[in-house]
Amino acid sequence: MNVLDKYFIFECFEDFRKKHNNNNSFQLFENDFLKLEGKSIFKQYPVLKKILDLENYKVKDIQLSIKTAFNDDNIELHANSLLHSVTDRIEDIKIGLGDFHNGKSTAVLQLSHNSKIVYKPTDGDITRIFHNMINWINGLLPLENYKYNILNKGKYHWLEFINNTHCNTVNEISDYYERAGYLLCTTYLLNGTDFHHENVIANGMYPVIIDHETIIQPKLSENLKNYFKTLDIKNQDTVIASFLLPNHERTAANMPLGSCGFGYHKEKIIQTFQKESVNEFTDDWKIITKFENYNLQKDNLPALDGKTIYPEKYLNELINGFEKCYCLFLKNKSFLLSDNSPLKGFENQNVRFIWRPTRVYAKIHNQMKLANNLKNFDTYKKKITDYLSVAYKNVPEDSDIRLLLKSEVIQMLGGDIPLFKINSSSRDLSTEFGTIKNFFELSCMENIERKVKKLSLDDLDCQKSLIIESFL
Repeated sequence: MNVLDKYFIFECFEDFRKKHNNNNSFQLFENDFLKLEGKSIFKQYPVLKKILDLENYKVKDIQLSIKTAFNDDNIELHANSLLHSVTDRIEDIKIGLGDFHNGKSTAVLQLSHNSKIVYKPTDGDITRIFHNMINWINGLLPLENYKYNILNKGKYHWLEFINNTHCNTVNEISDYYERAGYLLCTTYLLNGTDFHHENVIANGMYPVIIDHETIIQPKLSENLKNYFKTLDIKNQDTVIASFLLPNHERTAANMPLGSCGFGYHKEKIIQTFQKESVNEFTDDWKIITKFENYNLQKDNLPALDGKTIYPEKYLNELINGFEKCYCLFLKNKSFLLSDNSPLKGFENQNVRFIWRPTRVYAKIHNQMKLANNLKNFDTYKKKITDYLSVAYKNVPEDSDIRLLLKSEVIQMLGGDIPLFKINSSSRDLSTEFGTIKNFFELSCMENIERKVKKLSLDDLDCQKSLIIESFL
């Protein structure tokens, strides 16, 4: 986020106009603004300096961390087929491709030999475990090229850059959507979520999920609905929860239908409001709002002969794949509940729990960039707290649930998108301010066990109906 940009300067120009009886002279403002900078603009906007210093520190810190890790891991990266050669060198680092959490962000490295590699500042062991689970499925169903190379270093991990490539035949499209059905069923079994259009890559005839930090999830308590009316308790136990399919009930509060992982043929493009600066740095400078088309199609959809193929034309294949995988789980229910189950690997893992949509936090961050919000630290903190507190209006002041709010505020003040990590075998939710005991009705592991026990032909029919309805 670059706060000191033209929109910030425009706001300062607007303040100048009001203080000088709507004098529109940009030249006078510029002279005044330059004088202000000479005296240090940060005296008038002290929060601005803190934010800029924090941003500069984050960028320098993550660049140094990436370069150091790359040099230290060079030989291992090559051994794991993540580098073409040990002589590969970094040519560019693109930071901030994901949200900033705890001052860190995902980055893509452009390397010599025209190759790329992805750096994630998190423990990647959950990916290894998920791949082990898929390995078991792959021995019985033809998922095939569903995964990617990874090198986990504990505090961070490297992963292969997955390219979006097209299919060559109609049969390959059919195979793609049958495999998509396998993955949909697997995320259903694991209670996974957040697999939107940026977390799925169509790699030829293979759908690949590229972010596994939410591949297993706990079961929310029904009691939370008393405090948070917008919680989607109803769909947390259906195929819709994965966000691979369009969720018609959550659209208003969350993301567009077409941003789901498998795409939606009825919403390929949406119109959004965007600010545009016109007549910049002149007396007639103004900011207007206009409609702008936003393409929801990313690299998550297969294509044939240059044409994107949406799932509604291959619903039979999608449902067929889902049913095959479901019946595989149903047939092996006893094994999946045993000590030899591949599901056991998920025990005591660090998992991300998504408390509320990322876009809510992002919207608040954007609002806080306004010049008038950067003049006083106490006011800045109060406004962030006020924005976030709205959702907690029904939560008693003495409730431990408010520890979540305190954590959200402190993370937002650090310029981050709030992140909550939980232990997959615990019902508790821990924050830097304390632990909320039994926040979840079931831990991730208990929730998976419950789901396995729930498997039945009646449930299969129910989930198949939901898949069909989601694309109507």
